Order: sequence, then structure tokens, then C-alpha cells
Amino acid sequence: MFAQSNGEAERHVQTVKQLLKKAKNTYLALLAYRATPLANGHSPAQLLMGRRLRTPVPQHPSLLTPELPDSTVVAAKERERRVKDTANFDKRHRVRDLS
Repeated sequence: MFAQSNGEAERHVQTVKQLLKKAKNTYLALLAYRATPLANGHSPAQLLMGRRLRTPVPQHPSLLTPELPDSTVVAAKERERRVKDTANFDKRHRVRDLS
């Protein structure tokens, strides 16, 4: 297929494949991946369930209380990231003359 056209999804698949290949405990590896914050400041689990996951890393109990992230703030951060990524891509890939 055309991996370059869907680069972000391909990168996520590659990351998860490497994670599962290196992990001794698949479930703990997936838990760590789901609990790691993204560029928008929230983890995938927080965005989906509205709370942080309980991991083997000690956390204060107040951090585990359910609290939905503000969707407008998350969407704004996502838009900013996409604009930044687009500008970075365009900086490296210029339109060429057909001469």
C-alpha cells in the first residue's frame, strides 16, 4: 500500500508492534502505552474514560478520580499540533518545477 499517505497511523502501528515485541508482559506494556500522555497533555485512557489508569507506578489517589478533559481545549491543542506538523512537512517537501 501507500504508507506515506497514512504516515501517522503507520507510525502508531509501528510503535505498538515494537512495544509488543520487546515486552515481557504484554498487558503491562499496553497499560503503559495507554497511560502515557499524548502531545495534548492527556493519555488515550483519559480521553476515552475520563480518568487516569492505575499503573504500577505510585500515584496520589486524588489523581485517579474521574474528571473529563475539556474537549474544546483538547481539540484546540490537536489543531495547533496539526498546523505545526503541516508547516514542518511543507518546510521539508517543496513543490518542484517540471522542467
